[in-house]
Amino acid sequence: MNYKEIKKYLGVYLQPFLSAYDFKIIDVTTHGYKIEKKTKKLLNMCWSSKKTGANNTVELRGITLYVTLFNVENVLKEVVEKYNLEQGDCTFMNYDNSDEGVRRRNLISDILISTEEDFIRYTEVVKSFFREVAFPFFDRYNSIEAVNELINELINDVDIKKLPRHFGGGYPVNYFKIMYITKICGNEERYNLVKSRLLVAFEEDKNDTFYIEKYPRNVEAYNELIGMLEK
Repeated sequence: MNYKEIKKYLGVYLQPFLSAYDFKIIDVTTHGYKIEKKTKKLLNMCWSSKKTGANNTVELRGITLYVTLFNVENVLKEVVEKYNLEQGDCTFMNYDNSDEGVRRRNLISDILISTEEDFIRYTEVVKSFFREVAFPFFDRYNSIEAVNELINELINDVDIKKLPRHFGGGYPVNYFKIMYITKICGNEERYNLVKSRLLVAFEEDKNDTFYIEKYPRNVEAYNELIGMLEK
Protein backbone atom coordinates (compact mmCIF):
# COMPACT_ATOMS: atom_id res chain seq x y z
CA MET A 1 0.00 0.00 0.00
CA ASN A 2 1.49 3.34 -1.04
CA TYR A 3 1.46 6.80 0.52
CA LYS A 4 -1.40 8.10 -1.66
CA GLU A 5 -3.63 5.17 -0.71
CA ILE A 6 -2.90 5.63 3.01
CA LYS A 7 -3.76 9.33 2.77
CA LYS A 8 -6.97 8.56 0.88
CA TYR A 9 -8.18 5.87 3.27
CA LEU A 10 -7.37 7.95 6.35
CA GLY A 11 -9.63 10.64 4.93
CA VAL A 12 -12.39 8.20 4.05
CA TYR A 13 -12.43 5.87 7.06
CA LEU A 14 -10.88 7.73 10.01
CA GLN A 15 -11.37 11.48 9.53
CA PRO A 16 -15.21 11.42 9.73
CA PHE A 17 -14.97 9.72 13.14
CA LEU A 18 -12.36 12.19 14.38
CA SER A 19 -14.31 15.19 13.08
CA ALA A 20 -17.13 14.41 15.48
CA TYR A 21 -14.67 15.16 18.32
CA ASP A 22 -13.03 18.18 16.60
CA PHE A 23 -9.84 16.29 15.80
CA LYS A 24 -8.22 16.56 12.39
CA ILE A 25 -5.64 14.57 10.46
CA ILE A 26 -3.17 17.34 9.62
CA ASP A 27 -0.06 15.72 8.25
CA VAL A 28 0.27 12.51 6.25
CA THR A 29 3.81 11.76 5.11
CA THR A 30 5.88 8.77 4.06
CA HIS A 31 6.88 8.47 7.75
CA GLY A 32 3.40 8.38 9.31
CA TYR A 33 0.58 10.76 10.19
CA LYS A 34 -0.46 13.32 12.80
CA ILE A 35 -3.81 14.12 14.36
CA GLU A 36 -4.50 17.26 16.36
CA LYS A 37 -7.08 19.36 18.15
CA LYS A 38 -6.16 22.93 19.00
CA THR A 39 -7.86 25.41 21.32
CA LYS A 40 -6.77 28.75 22.77
CA LYS A 41 -5.32 27.00 25.82
CA LEU A 42 -3.81 23.79 24.55
CA LEU A 43 -2.94 21.47 21.71
CA ASN A 44 -3.75 17.76 21.71
CA MET A 45 -1.69 15.79 19.22
CA CYS A 46 -1.29 12.16 18.19
CA TRP A 47 1.43 10.59 16.08
CA SER A 48 1.57 7.22 14.36
CA SER A 49 4.77 6.22 12.59
CA LYS A 50 4.83 4.13 9.43
CA LYS A 51 6.90 1.04 8.72
CA THR A 52 6.98 -0.68 5.35
CA GLY A 53 7.04 -4.46 5.41
CA ALA A 54 7.40 -7.25 2.90
CA ASN A 55 5.00 -7.77 -0.01
CA ASN A 56 3.84 -4.13 -0.05
CA THR A 57 2.45 -4.31 3.48
CA VAL A 58 2.41 -1.31 5.79
CA GLU A 59 2.51 -1.18 9.58
CA LEU A 60 1.08 1.98 11.16
CA ARG A 61 2.51 1.77 14.63
CA GLY A 62 0.80 2.39 17.96
CA ILE A 63 -0.35 5.95 18.51
CA THR A 64 1.51 8.27 20.90
CA LEU A 65 -0.45 11.02 22.67
CA TYR A 66 0.93 14.51 23.35
CA VAL A 67 -0.47 17.55 25.17
CA THR A 68 0.93 21.07 24.84
CA LEU A 69 -0.18 23.58 27.47
CA PHE A 70 0.44 27.05 26.11
CA ASN A 71 0.52 28.65 29.57
CA VAL A 72 3.54 26.47 30.35
CA GLU A 73 5.35 26.65 27.02
CA ASN A 74 4.97 30.41 26.57
CA VAL A 75 6.47 31.20 29.98
CA LEU A 76 9.49 28.95 29.45
CA LYS A 77 10.08 30.06 25.87
CA GLU A 78 12.18 33.09 26.82
CA VAL A 79 14.65 31.10 28.92
CA VAL A 80 14.77 28.26 26.39
CA GLU A 81 15.57 30.56 23.48
CA LYS A 82 18.04 32.68 25.45
CA TYR A 83 20.20 29.65 26.26
CA ASN A 84 19.57 27.81 22.99
CA LEU A 85 17.88 24.85 24.63
CA GLU A 86 15.43 22.39 23.08
CA GLN A 87 11.84 23.20 24.03
CA GLY A 88 10.23 20.29 22.19
CA ASP A 89 6.77 20.19 20.67
CA CYS A 90 4.73 19.19 23.73
CA THR A 91 4.44 19.67 27.48
CA PHE A 92 3.98 15.99 28.30
CA MET A 93 3.05 12.71 26.67
CA ASN A 94 1.36 9.42 27.37
CA TYR A 95 4.50 7.41 28.05
CA ASP A 96 2.71 4.21 29.06
CA ASN A 97 4.98 1.16 29.19
CA SER A 98 2.66 -0.86 31.39
CA ASP A 99 1.56 -4.28 30.13
CA GLU A 100 -1.80 -2.80 29.18
CA GLY A 101 -0.21 0.15 27.41
CA VAL A 102 2.02 -2.14 25.37
CA ARG A 103 -0.92 -4.43 24.58
CA ARG A 104 -2.95 -1.47 23.34
CA ARG A 105 -0.19 -0.28 21.04
CA ASN A 106 0.37 -3.78 19.69
CA LEU A 107 -3.30 -4.15 18.80
CA ILE A 108 -2.74 -1.31 16.35
CA SER A 109 0.75 -2.03 15.07
CA ASP A 110 0.18 -5.78 14.65
CA ILE A 111 -2.22 -5.15 11.77
CA LEU A 112 -0.35 -5.50 8.47
CA ILE A 113 -2.09 -3.38 5.87
CA SER A 114 -2.00 -4.20 2.17
CA THR A 115 -5.64 -3.86 1.07
CA GLU A 116 -8.56 -1.52 1.65
CA GLU A 117 -10.20 -4.20 3.80
CA ASP A 118 -7.11 -4.29 6.00
CA PHE A 119 -7.29 -0.53 6.37
CA ILE A 120 -10.93 -0.66 7.42
CA ARG A 121 -10.00 -3.22 10.09
CA TYR A 122 -7.13 -0.97 11.19
CA THR A 123 -9.36 2.10 11.56
CA GLU A 124 -11.86 0.19 13.69
CA VAL A 125 -9.07 -0.69 16.14
CA VAL A 126 -7.87 2.93 16.11
CA LYS A 127 -11.38 4.19 16.84
CA SER A 128 -11.58 1.86 19.82
CA PHE A 129 -8.20 3.18 21.04
CA PHE A 130 -9.46 6.75 20.84
CA ARG A 131 -12.70 5.99 22.67
CA GLU A 132 -11.05 4.02 25.46
CA VAL A 133 -7.61 5.65 25.79
CA ALA A 134 -6.99 8.85 23.83
CA PHE A 135 -10.19 10.80 24.49
CA PRO A 136 -10.21 10.05 28.25
CA PHE A 137 -6.52 10.99 28.42
CA PHE A 138 -7.07 14.32 26.68
CA ASP A 139 -10.22 15.04 28.69
CA ARG A 140 -8.42 14.44 31.96
CA TYR A 141 -5.13 16.25 31.34
CA ASN A 142 -6.43 19.53 29.99
CA SER A 143 -5.04 21.96 32.58
CA ILE A 144 -1.87 22.70 34.52
CA GLU A 145 -3.61 21.56 37.72
CA ALA A 146 -4.42 18.17 36.19
CA VAL A 147 -0.83 17.70 35.05
CA ASN A 148 0.34 18.57 38.57
CA GLU A 149 -1.78 15.66 39.81
CA LEU A 150 -0.24 13.47 37.12
CA ILE A 151 3.22 14.39 38.41
CA ASN A 152 2.20 13.31 41.91
CA GLU A 153 1.02 9.98 40.54
CA LEU A 154 4.11 9.40 38.43
CA ILE A 155 6.54 10.18 41.24
CA ASN A 156 4.87 7.47 43.28
CA ASP A 157 5.21 4.96 40.43
CA VAL A 158 8.52 5.67 38.70
CA ASP A 159 12.08 6.53 39.64
CA ILE A 160 12.64 10.29 39.79
CA LYS A 161 15.33 9.87 37.11
CA LYS A 162 12.71 8.51 34.71
CA LEU A 163 10.07 11.17 35.39
CA PRO A 164 11.35 13.69 32.77
CA ARG A 165 10.88 11.22 29.92
CA HIS A 166 7.14 11.81 30.26
CA PHE A 167 7.68 15.50 29.44
CA GLY A 168 8.59 17.25 26.22
CA GLY A 169 11.79 19.05 25.40
CA GLY A 170 15.42 18.13 25.65
CA TYR A 171 17.36 17.95 28.90
CA PRO A 172 17.12 20.01 31.11
CA VAL A 173 13.95 21.64 29.68
CA ASN A 174 11.87 18.58 30.52
CA TYR A 175 12.87 19.13 34.17
CA PHE A 176 12.05 22.83 33.85
CA LYS A 177 8.50 22.02 32.79
CA ILE A 178 7.95 19.83 35.84
CA MET A 179 9.43 22.50 38.10
CA TYR A 180 7.25 25.24 36.65
CA ILE A 181 4.04 23.21 36.89
CA THR A 182 4.61 22.08 40.48
CA LYS A 183 5.67 25.56 41.63
CA ILE A 184 2.69 27.33 40.04
CA CYS A 185 0.36 24.77 41.62
CA GLY A 186 1.90 25.23 45.08
CA ASN A 187 3.23 21.68 45.07
CA GLU A 188 6.36 22.63 47.01
CA GLU A 189 7.36 19.11 48.04
CA ARG A 190 7.46 17.87 44.45
CA TYR A 191 9.00 21.12 43.22
CA ASN A 192 11.90 20.84 45.67
CA LEU A 193 12.33 17.15 44.90
CA VAL A 194 12.72 17.75 41.16
CA LYS A 195 14.82 20.87 41.74
CA SER A 196 17.24 18.87 43.91
CA ARG A 197 17.34 15.98 41.44
CA LEU A 198 18.32 18.36 38.64
CA LEU A 199 21.20 19.72 40.73
CA VAL A 200 22.44 16.15 41.17
CA ALA A 201 22.15 15.63 37.40
CA PHE A 202 24.22 18.76 36.79
CA GLU A 203 26.96 17.43 39.05
CA GLU A 204 26.93 14.18 37.09
CA ASP A 205 27.26 16.17 33.86
CA LYS A 206 30.72 17.36 34.92
CA ASN A 207 31.99 13.84 34.33
CA ASP A 208 30.06 13.24 31.11
CA THR A 209 31.89 14.05 27.88
CA PHE A 210 28.60 14.68 26.09
CA TYR A 211 27.12 17.10 28.62
CA ILE A 212 30.23 18.86 29.96
CA GLU A 213 30.21 21.41 27.13
CA LYS A 214 26.53 22.21 27.78
CA TYR A 215 26.91 22.29 31.55
CA PRO A 216 27.55 26.06 31.99
CA ARG A 217 24.55 27.23 29.96
CA ASN A 218 22.28 24.60 31.49
CA VAL A 219 23.18 25.82 34.98
CA GLU A 220 22.69 29.45 33.95
CA ALA A 221 19.27 28.65 32.53
CA TYR A 222 18.40 26.75 35.72
CA ASN A 223 19.40 29.70 37.90
CA GLU A 224 17.38 32.10 35.77
CA LEU A 225 14.33 29.85 36.02
CA ILE A 226 14.74 29.63 39.81
CA GLY A 227 14.89 33.43 39.89
CA MET A 228 11.60 33.61 37.99
CA LEU A 229 9.85 31.03 40.14
CA GLU A 230 11.06 32.10 43.56
CA LYS A 231 11.04 35.88 43.31
